[in-house]
Amino acid sequence: MKQPEELVYSNTLEGLRLALLKHGVEASVIDPAFKGIGIDFAKMLPAYTRAQFIDALHVTSKLAFPDLGTEPAFRGVGRLVVEGYVETVLGRAVHAAARLMGPLWTLKRMTRNLRTSDNCTEARVDEKTPTEVSIWLNDHLGCHGYYEGIFETIVRVAGGSGARCELTGTSGPREATYRVRWDKA
Repeated sequence: MKQPEELVYSNTLEGLRLALLKHGVEASVIDPAFKGIGIDFAKMLPAYTRAQFIDALHVTSKLAFPDLGTEPAFRGVGRLVVEGYVETVLGRAVHAAARLMGPLWTLKRMTRNLRTSDNCTEARVDEKTPTEVSIWLNDHLGCHGYYEGIFETIVRVAGGSGARCELTGTSGPREATYRVRWDKA
């Protein structure tokens, strides 16, 4: 049986563009850079390949954080993506629920949260303490800092403080496990 193609939904790519605009990068710089990797914001497709999304993360990190190293720049992109998402209509609703329920509840829903972005990312969350979880991902995209920034920012927008995320291991070419800790919400 053939595996379904791994796709990232266009709203995710549009979110990267909005994050860049909010970060102060001009559309006249963003749009040609993305066109160079086959993403035309004037003619969006419903979804893009995993490889195109990885290329888009690299473009976004270089445009938003040109003076940072690769992983710190990816971490910054992860932060920008979550901060931009909570400003959308759907994101405001999710943010309200996350603030009410807290970081642990929000992180435990990671597969569901990530499935609004693509058809292929899976997560397993193992609660260690009320303020620490281990998160396994089936695909780190080769951009560990991206997920570290996402997880730390999710904790913050869900009401936690002092969020810290670190890669604790990889298995196979794509799987990764992260430890996420925070101070009491």
